Amino acid sequence: MDKPIVQEFRGLGVEIVPGDLADTQESLETKLKHADILVNTTLPFEIEHQTKLFLAAKHSGVKRVVPSDFGPSAPPGVMKYQDSATTIHNQKRDPVHFHPSWVVVTVIISLPTRGRRRLD
Repeated sequence: MDKPIVQEFRGLGVEIVPGDLADTQESLETKLKHADILVNTTLPFEIEHQTKLFLAAKHSGVKRVVPSDFGPSAPPGVMKYQDSATTIHNQKRDPVHFHPSWVVVTVIISLPTRGRRRLD
């Protein structure tokens, strides 16, 4: 919490609330009680943790949620990373886990290609 980027955000008026995904759902809900935005930075393989965090955000009235979707894109079954992200996206359609007004932001990382679309 002493990193320069954290201090820079605080200087802009951002309140950063540390939490632990091992906390109970109720504890997470308390920490998110006055949050407007939740930016999730967990690993995409931690589906259970993300689900618990999103439920806590929904119950706490968080207005915007950005899931941990920073990475490559691939068809189902090719990359475990993408399959995990797809599981979270599918929960987005389930009103039990996601609030209807939330927007999922996906950042796709493309690898550079040369020639016949091969990586060198």
